[in-house]
Amino acid sequence: MDRVGRVVETMDGMANLEVRKVSSCGTNCASCSAACAQPPQVIKVVNTLDAKPGDFVEIQADTGRVLKFMLLLYGVPLLFLIVGFGLGHSYLVGRDIANYEILSLLIGLVSMAIGGLIVRLVDKKSNVKSENINYMVKKL
Repeated sequence: MDRVGRVVETMDGMANLEVRKVSSCGTNCASCSAACAQPPQVIKVVNTLDAKPGDFVEIQADTGRVLKFMLLLYGVPLLFLIVGFGLGHSYLVGRDIANYEILSLLIGLVSMAIGGLIVRLVDKKSNVKSENINYMVKKL
């Protein structure tokens, strides 16, 4: 994932970059009627190129780390949903409980919410920041 950013400020070997978000309609926002004008995003990156404020730099994201975080973000709640539904279904069918399909779904949804809370707790305690994922490639 390559993007271009403008250095806003530098300090202590770090650089704050102003990066424009990529719109879903491509580079021509006039081609759609979504009116998706968004302010630029400021991210912090290790200043490996000794860039100065006002410089434009190309940045890349470590694809492996991005995919790992996406797997954690989406995979854990999905796994909890499947396991919760399966265990709830097995338990309720074994007990001859009426409406076991709906109850199994509710158990699955509750377990998915628990998985989402676990992901949120892990995210708060982790050291995942933009400077750990993005890095400068070259000055433009």
